[in-house]
Amino acid sequence: MNAMSNREKHEQLLKDWKEKYKKLKGDEISFTQDGPVDWVVWETQKPKILFLLKEAFDDGNPTMAKATGNFAKNILSWKYVLQKLYNDINGQINFDDVIVSEEIYREQIKEIAFVEVKKLDENNHRSSNDTINCFALQDRLFLQEQIELINPHIILCCYTIDAYDTISGGVEENTLINKEKIESCGCYPHEGRLIIDFYHPSRHPSFRMTDEQLFTLLCKIVQQGKNGSAFNEFDWGRK
Repeated sequence: MNAMSNREKHEQLLKDWKEKYKKLKGDEISFTQDGPVDWVVWETQKPKILFLLKEAFDDGNPTMAKATGNFAKNILSWKYVLQKLYNDINGQINFDDVIVSEEIYREQIKEIAFVEVKKLDENNHRSSNDTINCFALQDRLFLQEQIELINPHIILCCYTIDAYDTISGGVEENTLINKEKIESCGCYPHEGRLIIDFYHPSRHPSFRMTDEQLFTLLCKIVQQGKNGSAFNEFDWGRK
């Protein structure tokens, strides 16, 4: 019998995880089916970028976000930043280069993975950070295994660094790759991966930073490490 692939193990993990909640909440639950959007494309990527998000929305599937919203724009913008700077840390990079349409969004997200900390969709408009962290704690072993099976190079924590700390045991502040945090954001090494403490892509209209300013901020924290690029801290990031 052939050994199970990571994709097959991931599918089984989500089934087992959903069964846990069906036993607790009943059969009629909405459970996020997340992970790499397209496993075949995912396996070809370098770097592999995982977006660690808070909770399910749009029928429990982060890939169904409307491409007209700032969620889609920021997902593609931040993906573009990380891919472009990985290939050329000093290259020209412009916010206006990122064009979003339904077709472009659906195609480009095949290159990334989404993981929602809170898989159970309880029809809440927005859960508190305390609630998200409670789910991170109670599902810690599931989340740990999911991340290991996906095996990303980069985890972009979208206002989820506390949840990541709960899941993984935590990054150490004294390992900050940047000289200091920039706008409360920064890069850390953890278990061979680049962990980025950043904002959520669904920027509220009242938020003090625009999408373009968030784009520029991500460029800065990746480019301005103590030893040059944040990628320089990793074997996979050195050219």
